[in-house]
Amino acid sequence: MKRKHFTFALLVVMLFSCRHEENKQTENLVLVEKPAIVFYYPSTLVEDSLQRAMGSRFFDLRDSLTRFNSEWRHYADSNGLMQVNTTSYRIIFKVQPGYEVNIDTRRWGAPYGIIVFEEGKAPVVLKTQRPPKPQPIATETTGKPQKIARKPKQPMAIPSTQPSVSKAIRQQDSLNFMRRLKARISHLFERKTEFTFTHSEPAFPGAISRKKVVILGLENDIFAGTDMWYTNGTTGEWISPAWQHSPLSRLLHPSRQASLDYYGLQIRQNLYTAKYPFWEGIQYGDRPFAAFITLGNFKISNFPQKRLRLQSSIDIGIIGPHAYGGQVQKFIHSSAKEPVGWENQIRDDVVLKYTLMVEKSLTNIPGHDITADAGMNAGTLYNNAFVGLAYRFARFDRRYRDDLPEAFKPNLWGEVLRKTQIEAFARTWATAVFYDATLQGGIFNHSSPYTIREKDLSRYVLGASGGLSASFNGISIAFSMYMISPEFATFRRWHKWGRIAIGLSF
Repeated sequence: MKRKHFTFALLVVMLFSCRHEENKQTENLVLVEKPAIVFYYPSTLVEDSLQRAMGSRFFDLRDSLTRFNSEWRHYADSNGLMQVNTTSYRIIFKVQPGYEVNIDTRRWGAPYGIIVFEEGKAPVVLKTQRPPKPQPIATETTGKPQKIARKPKQPMAIPSTQPSVSKAIRQQDSLNFMRRLKARISHLFERKTEFTFTHSEPAFPGAISRKKVVILGLENDIFAGTDMWYTNGTTGEWISPAWQHSPLSRLLHPSRQASLDYYGLQIRQNLYTAKYPFWEGIQYGDRPFAAFITLGNFKISNFPQKRLRLQSSIDIGIIGPHAYGGQVQKFIHSSAKEPVGWENQIRDDVVLKYTLMVEKSLTNIPGHDITADAGMNAGTLYNNAFVGLAYRFARFDRRYRDDLPEAFKPNLWGEVLRKTQIEAFARTWATAVFYDATLQGGIFNHSSPYTIREKDLSRYVLGASGGLSASFNGISIAFSMYMISPEFATFRRWHKWGRIAIGLSF
């Protein structure tokens, strides 16, 4: 008889202990009906991958945003909240009868997170290592909230089908005139809290973009109706996570925990001529003929929460006849109009170039950014420093997140009007010039037949640019125009050229 009593008491104790994490949970869905603090986790497979990728940082992230943090447990106990631990990516909070909040944690891009749910209130997210004042999160709601003072109405039936994923992650469309106008009025004098999309506010551990993109670009002054000075530039970029393993990538800026990084390989050839490329002999006082070709690695890091962009590149190449600028321009022109000034071009020399640039959003109204940037070029090709200011418009705010085009999907063509990304920009900048090998010749080889004298070099150059781009379903196209003030003293004329680029994502 005593054994039966003991068994019954043990079952009672187990029943009460299970109430600590009472919730209705399935593999991909958890329903929370009572005040609770929810710790959501990734799957075991994802967790193992994160541990291999992050090393010791993994444990700091996990322990600060999970039940392993004693401060969170004390926070839950002091507020009378039950603790729910789940790996489900879809969480439904029953706020009031007929009023539910549906959250899909896959939209946040963070493997761990904490959600606080208090009685009669919408759930809020906590994103620091210490329990702070919670901030509201963007969610999907079902039904309308009722006033608690009134007698609750009959609960509304929960729809049997969940919202489609495309609807759940639909981005804010800046082309919606009324929404844009409302945001402009309400936020014109209000500083944004760093990041527009509040559903991405949970701690972001950083990642490397898995996208693969090829971008081909052509720059030419034919778009401005001229054929002189900086007359042609061709670029090819291949963005892929594989380039993080390049030896040159170790010389680029280091990664940070809160950034989304992507790596790329770039090849570039630039051609420069005098004002009259078809004249024989040296044209003194004009720009010397020059061409260079480089190959290098670049890295771009986007910081969503700080609305910051950091990029660096390192290039190796050659300036001079072996950059084959003369051959390229002669191939482009007909035999009857063949440029002959390449015989006096700047002689061969080695090119080493390192570029670093940082860009920060100063103010953000949905769809509109005012940004400031600064950077430098150092090496044997250019030595200069620059600062710039720009206005940027984007239909969907992606610049400081993953701004690469999505991979091609054959079933998306029916949504071309709703999902086409449109961007425009206008930028102005000022450059302090210390050295320019395309004007002054190479650093090591001084045998060039003609170069610009150092005293004739413009030490300060102003520039302006503007452009428009569109992308959809793995295909992007962009066009922009550029204008710079005179680079040398003997010709006081601004120079213009255009750029067209096509990108393919796969």
